[in-house]
Amino acid sequence: MPRDDEFAQTATAPGAPAAGAETLASGPGSSQVVTQTKLGRFELESVLGKGGMGVVHAAYDPELERRVAVKVLHGKNADASARLLREARAMAKLSHANVITVFEVGTADGEDFVAMELIEGGTLGEWLESTRPRPRDVIAAFVAAGRGLAAAHAEGLVHRDFKPSNVLRSRSGRIVVTDFGLARSEGADGRSSRPTLDLRQPAAAPALTKTGSLLGTPAYMAPEQWRFEAVTPATDQFAFCVALWEALSGKRPFVGATLEDLREDVLDGPADLDDAALPRTLRPVLRRGLAIDPKHRWPSMNGLLHAIERTSSRRSIAVLRGVGLAATGIVIYVILPPATTPSSACAQPAIDPDSVTLTAGAKPPRRTMASRARFRVRGQARGARCAARVPRWCVRTDRRRVS
Repeated sequence: MPRDDEFAQTATAPGAPAAGAETLASGPGSSQVVTQTKLGRFELESVLGKGGMGVVHAAYDPELERRVAVKVLHGKNADASARLLREARAMAKLSHANVITVFEVGTADGEDFVAMELIEGGTLGEWLESTRPRPRDVIAAFVAAGRGLAAAHAEGLVHRDFKPSNVLRSRSGRIVVTDFGLARSEGADGRSSRPTLDLRQPAAAPALTKTGSLLGTPAYMAPEQWRFEAVTPATDQFAFCVALWEALSGKRPFVGATLEDLREDVLDGPADLDDAALPRTLRPVLRRGLAIDPKHRWPSMNGLLHAIERTSSRRSIAVLRGVGLAATGIVIYVILPPATTPSSACAQPAIDPDSVTLTAGAKPPRRTMASRARFRVRGQARGARCAARVPRWCVRTDRRRVS
């Protein structure tokens, strides 16, 4: 899965911290000297992620005696500062198990920062790459992330840049959505400014920006973002379906060598997409979430999640029923072998001539009407038992003595 995010490991702690780290990488082949190992009261331990906006540190808060993640802004860019504070306020509004918790927003030593909970683990994208989980585990993780988005939507917020690298997974399996730096209040400043974009650049470009106004990550952008129209919760729904499609099939639904190609593919809609690698029951669900017109997508994020859970449960029930029927058939076959296979125990035994003894001058006993009737009844019963193929009922002696 491509690593095209700005903060690859925002608020995560994948390994043991390197206490007192003195340098951090600010770009390929370069480094920046850290002149301090503290920011206000926070003791900086290690760098978790970096990007155009700033750096995320693992840190220790001695007052509350806990480790936290501290996002520190690069430089004194006013637009970047506004974005950082907007992200913090958006996240601080939310109190949900699937949304990262913001502890504090402030300025220390002349730098703006946001302190948030530290997730011991990595991103959802890293988990998908490293473990190749089962489809049902992938779906469960995305449903949890979707609940975080639904909680944001309930507060009137739109993430605008949902993707696997903006979802964190703890070592215990907890899923949280983070990096709300692009979040906007629904209906407030929702329409993107129209920047001048070079659509000839590769589609793998990490983000579309213009003077700090980030439109989103191209691979997950909805048609309305490409058209610079207002974003809504349906915009997050589109990105969610792109990410889930990619996680389940191993490839993104929309592709293109350049931004122009990718844009045209998205605006063509999902009608001609190849969904053969997806679970059959999820295909119409994700296609609806990828509709060109936001009004034709699911009514809400909760509606999409309900459809995913319903179809996934139906598929699980069908699999269990199939296993149950197969097991029942095996049991029946073991107890009652196929009718075409005769039982050797039921075959008519040959009479051993040596076992028949005739007394000189004696005639075989004449059967009476009653004895003939009993013989017929016994013969019929023996035939029925043999038809049932219960061998022990078909045992008969091959010694007959006539006196």
